[in-house]
Amino acid sequence: MKRFDSREARRRSGRARSDSFLSNSNRGASHKAAQLCRQATQALSLALADSSDDLLRELAVVSVDPAPDASRLLVTVAPAAWAAAVDAVAILARLNAAAPWLRREVASFITRKRAPELSFALAGGGEVRR
Repeated sequence: MKRFDSREARRRSGRARSDSFLSNSNRGASHKAAQLCRQATQALSLALADSSDDLLRELAVVSVDPAPDASRLLVTVAPAAWAAAVDAVAILARLNAAAPWLRREVASFITRKRAPELSFALAGGGEVRR
């Protein structure tokens, strides 16, 4: 009697891949998205710090999250603690105007075929899509 290895048994039963393989591939995708978000956080923090706009220089990147996936990132920013009270609409308008430049900065910092689109939100405030 011939013994089959586990791959042959799965092939005969109609299951080409095990469940553990599928969960590992999802884990890999989330790891890559987390890595992209960390790289984008670094790039955006540096870009905002070097900005010629005084208002953008006073912003700190709080978080960068996939929204809904890694092709679009939600960037949450907050004014620095020492910054005077600022208008949330003005901050989001300036970020929206600087979005193409910020996207180029992220693209130069990461290694991907396509740079993700950026959406901005103010910590505790509303969101502006670009």
